[in-house]
Amino acid sequence: MKIPQKNTYVDENGYVRTIGVFSHSNLLHRRIAYEKIFIPHQQRYFKQFKELDVHHRDGDKLNNHISNLQILTKEEHKEIHGEKYIGPEFNKLRNNGQEGSGKEPIKGKERRTIVILLIVLILLVVGGIIYGAYQNNISDGDEEIQQTITEITQQTPSQYTCSYDAYNCDAFSTKAEAQSVFEMCGGVDNDIHYLDGDDDGLACESLP
Repeated sequence: MKIPQKNTYVDENGYVRTIGVFSHSNLLHRRIAYEKIFIPHQQRYFKQFKELDVHHRDGDKLNNHISNLQILTKEEHKEIHGEKYIGPEFNKLRNNGQEGSGKEPIKGKERRTIVILLIVLILLVVGGIIYGAYQNNISDGDEEIQQTITEITQQTPSQYTCSYDAYNCDAFSTKAEAQSVFEMCGGVDNDIHYLDGDDDGLACESLP
C-alpha cells in the first residue's frame, strides 16, 4: 500500500501510524483490519478486537493492503513468528532482551512450505505401505484387497482446511485451484481464507 505522506508516519517499530487521535487505534494496519475484516465478519471471532493481533502475511509492515492482513489470536501470532506465547508479560521481557533463545523466527511462507513437505512425506510413506501390502497379496489372487487398494490410490487426499484462516492467494498456483478451495469452504458466505477480497464470488483473480 502506498503511504500518504501528509497524514501518516512510520514509528520506531516500523509500523505506519496515522496522525491524530482516534477512538480505536492510530496504527494503520489495525484500523484497516478492524474496518475491512473484523466488522464485516465479526461473527467469526469469539473475542473483542482489542484482544486480537493483526499479522502482515508477507512480513512487510508497510504493506497494509487488506489481502496482506490477517486477524489472529495472540497465541496464533506468536506461533507464526516462531515464538512461545507467555502472556501479557511477553512484551516486557522482550524489551529487556529476555525473550528466549534468540533463534530466528520461522516466517509464514517457510512454515507453510515445511507443512506441505511433511504432508508429502506422510503420503509417500502411506503409499509405500499400501504398495507393499499390494505386492505381498497380489500373488494370492485376493481380489478384494486389490480392489480396496485401487480405490484408495485413486482418491485425491485433501490438503486444505476450512476450519481456520490458513492460506492466502500465494498458496495457490492457479486461479482455478484457489476457486476450488474457496467453494469447498463455503464460498462468499464462509470466505475463511479471504480469497475473495471484493466479495464477487471469484477467488484470487490476480492468479493465472
